[in-house]
Amino acid sequence: MLQRGTFDGPEGDTLRGFYINDGTMMKQPIICLNIAHHRVSRAAAFWHEMGHHLTHEIFGGPAGRLNLTSTAEYHKRFTDPQEILADVVLALAGYPKAIAGRMFRGSKGERSESEAVLLVPKVRSYLDSITEFDWQRTAPQCERLNVLAGMIHIAKLRAALLNEYGI
Repeated sequence: MLQRGTFDGPEGDTLRGFYINDGTMMKQPIICLNIAHHRVSRAAAFWHEMGHHLTHEIFGGPAGRLNLTSTAEYHKRFTDPQEILADVVLALAGYPKAIAGRMFRGSKGERSESEAVLLVPKVRSYLDSITEFDWQRTAPQCERLNVLAGMIHIAKLRAALLNEYGI
């Protein structure tokens, strides 16, 4: 089931969505998306949460685990295997193989941080070509660095999937 809505509270501005799959509370899993954000942000949150849905059987997990997609504390996702796999699904959905081949061929994910900066114009150009997303206008000023970090993270992840594994 997919639910859309706006979220109030202290994390409401940064919360993009969440996934719950707890048979003790509900009959079917649920993905909730925050419609207060731009449709590109909602799409990214959807594919990330879909990643949690697709990998739920692999990880199982305790009843009541809530997987939140938020731009706040984005760095904590880098050490959690469940979050990394959810981001893999987002990277594959966001950059189909043909597009990824044109954008990322030859850019290794493990190279210097300065190369990550070179990915930003490619990613922004791609987003501009498929939507009117402008992260500087769309994202609140306090969130821009987190949005940029997320864009770089997903781009580097997609480049690594392409160059290291051919997918």
